[in-house]
Amino acid sequence: MLTLILLLVLAGGASPAEFGLSVLVTEGGENPGEERFELSANGDVIHHTWRLESQQPAEQRWSIGASGVEKVQKALAGCGFLELPEALNQAQGADAAYTVRLEVSDGEHKRAVLAYSLGSPPTPERFLKLVERIRAILTAGGRYPTPQ
Repeated sequence: MLTLILLLVLAGGASPAEFGLSVLVTEGGENPGEERFELSANGDVIHHTWRLESQQPAEQRWSIGASGVEKVQKALAGCGFLELPEALNQAQGADAAYTVRLEVSDGEHKRAVLAYSLGSPPTPERFLKLVERIRAILTAGGRYPTPQ
């Protein structure tokens, strides 16, 4: 069903209000933290960050508009996101704290893909490029300060 909805949205045949996306990156180590981008159908972006050292979550909001949402949808379709397995690799112990999770929703169904940055086998290049492309679209050429 998600395949059909995503294809309809890309073709302009389904309500874009159904679309949603989340990118979550987690890091372990001495100063673990996470970064999450959430994109809504209208182009609103919420960026959450958290680090153990500061223990203060931060949140920023901006919009990339309908054209940004369309770019994200095209990137997902171009990568073959719907054909990716739910887990791209495996990790154990401390390595399991380093993850990248991409989730797409059509309002009723969710499709998530998880990769371990330090996992085995290495994360597929096409997934890494997709996440990099989506992050570039969401940050809209530096409209917000890059988290440190």
